[in-house]
Amino acid sequence: MKVNKSTDYKITFYLIISIIILILSTAICSAQDNISIGLYQDIRLATVGDDKGNDAFTTDVKLDISLQGYQLNQYYFSVNTQFEYATLKGGDYFSLMVIPNWTLNDLIVEKVEVGAGVIIGLIHRWGAGYATYGLSGDVSYMIAPKLKISLLGQLIKRGDLADRWNTKGLSPNVYLGIKYNLK
Repeated sequence: MKVNKSTDYKITFYLIISIIILILSTAICSAQDNISIGLYQDIRLATVGDDKGNDAFTTDVKLDISLQGYQLNQYYFSVNTQFEYATLKGGDYFSLMVIPNWTLNDLIVEKVEVGAGVIIGLIHRWGAGYATYGLSGDVSYMIAPKLKISLLGQLIKRGDLADRWNTKGLSPNVYLGIKYNLK
């Protein structure tokens, strides 16, 4: 869904709703087991660029805040909020996403976590806002007691790309980053 400049109030409304959801998620998870913060960079834009005119070393950073529930037998649930900023050719890109996530972390391989979730969010680019959805998955490896290296893959509906280049379907992105557990 595209929101043009004449309906910027909708962007503000959706942003306020997203913040309320984040606050409620925090309140609901008041008995949470852990909070982690992740910082990621899009691998393709960091190394080779893309077919839209973005060169290698293009900034595309994603901040992930994960509110983790109690550890169950081999998994835990979390609610992740992700903020993304990219300096893309033709205009800066901002997104806010909320991801209910399920993470397996007591598998055959020690220190490895595998997570999957569903994405709901907003994208802002070219003076317009776009509702978005998609899928998210990550594999993390604990390199220190509170520190993990993480590979994050996402398939996201990019309304901004559909408007400009008439793309269809979900766009893949792969990020490399680190996660730090606060507890």
